Amino acid sequence: IGRPVWGKEACKIRLLWYYRDRRNQGGCPMKQLGLAGLVILAVLALCPGLARGDIIIVRDSGGRILEYVERFLQVRKSGGRVFVDGECASTCTLVLGLIPPERICVTGRAKFSFHSASRPDENGLPVYSKLGTEAMLELYPPEINRWLKKNGGLTPKLIYLEGAELARMYQRCPPQALQAHGLY
Repeated sequence: IGRPVWGKEACKIRLLWYYRDRRNQGGCPMKQLGLAGLVILAVLALCPGLARGDIIIVRDSGGRILEYVERFLQVRKSGGRVFVDGECASTCTLVLGLIPPERICVTGRAKFSFHSASRPDENGLPVYSKLGTEAMLELYPPEINRWLKKNGGLTPKLIYLEGAELARMYQRCPPQALQAHGLY
């Protein structure tokens, strides 16, 4: 028996249902990568591919957590590599926890901008989201979590990982790969 293939919308509905259900119970779906995290990963594993091959991040200001989780897990599943050649901000930084580090490379222009998660209040203004911030922290690898802690943690104030500090954590993009992707 083959495994079912869900359409993109069905995947989002299942994820949003699970996420809301856990939130309504006072829990974070990725608080511990126990049952909650495994359910989300299993649902995404059954989703059809949305991204194929390598991706290049030049200027990404982030967005909704679940959309980025879905996007980066599809890239992970496809075997694609991620080239960071500019700013990767907010939820874009989840790439660091969802793509294996050996499939991420950075250029001298790469910069990761971190801050706490927010959600719109009743007037549409952003307010701190403890649930979203906890979910993001659960997805980052230990090295990034240590760096965040050392630099004040995830707060509304932006903190930047770039330059020599970033180069110590992630490999530089090989020149021939950059040329092949039209970056240099």
